[in-house]
Amino acid sequence: GQFIKNYTNDNTDNILQTASTVGNNNKKYVIVNALKFDKESNLWGFNSVSPSTSLFTYSKEKKWLSHHKSNFVVESERSMDNVVGMFFDSRDLLWFVNNHWTVPSLHCYQPSTDATISFTKFTNQDGADIIANYVRTVTEDKNKNIWIGTTAGPLMLESSQITQVSPIFTQVKVPRNDGTNYADYLLNGVDISCIAVDNANRKWFGTNGNGVYLISDDNIQQLQHFTRQNSPLLSDYIESIAINNQTGEVFFGTDEGLCSYQNDTSSSNGELNKENIWVYPNPVKPNYTG
Repeated sequence: GQFIKNYTNDNTDNILQTASTVGNNNKKYVIVNALKFDKESNLWGFNSVSPSTSLFTYSKEKKWLSHHKSNFVVESERSMDNVVGMFFDSRDLLWFVNNHWTVPSLHCYQPSTDATISFTKFTNQDGADIIANYVRTVTEDKNKNIWIGTTAGPLMLESSQITQVSPIFTQVKVPRNDGTNYADYLLNGVDISCIAVDNANRKWFGTNGNGVYLISDDNIQQLQHFTRQNSPLLSDYIESIAINNQTGEVFFGTDEGLCSYQNDTSSSNGELNKENIWVYPNPVKPNYTG
């Protein structure tokens, strides 16, 4: 509950900088919308709209380092405008998106090699270019596939496609099951604002105006669609989703506040011992049923 430090443009070895669109080194416009700690407790972040820096670290040794790349520049005088959703996947790759109309894009950075891959064009398995005005969020499922939420709907990048010259983003096809061979793209055209994956590899998609969708492990079955009208969900505008994997509780951050849903999946214990076993009823009487 105590103020510790304010890191800004005058005490970070010239790593954090005022937005290039604002003059006079104004501290109010040092824009950092993405932060994430790695396994070694180094803090990673992105300085948006910066004139000469972008991706950076504040190491556990308290040193500021720049990992600036030309891929992260949208115009000659500034880095990407609104980088969000930073996370490390199971391969220790750092992912983030630029949630902005100028260059809606997905980015991957490998700390061990200082290599980076930027995805600014999205082509699906049918060879069609997907028009995504914004790329909102990114996460990884239990099969190591990368999912992004866009204004065109959810897109999946299979692990085998990450390093391809012309990567394919899968738009999952959901069969209509109406006697035809027709199918529809999963949540096509739904503005996906956030994504979370539970222990059963089911995908929770938060949206801008359409509430929350729960999609099955195989990605083709809609298990739930919660809205303000059919549930206690506070708003149909979902800004974030977080899952307590121990209990299965799913939390929804909305523009009207925080609420949660008791999911039916939770993590299992690695072993059975007297600390995590409860027997009920105890004793079990001979006439007990249930």
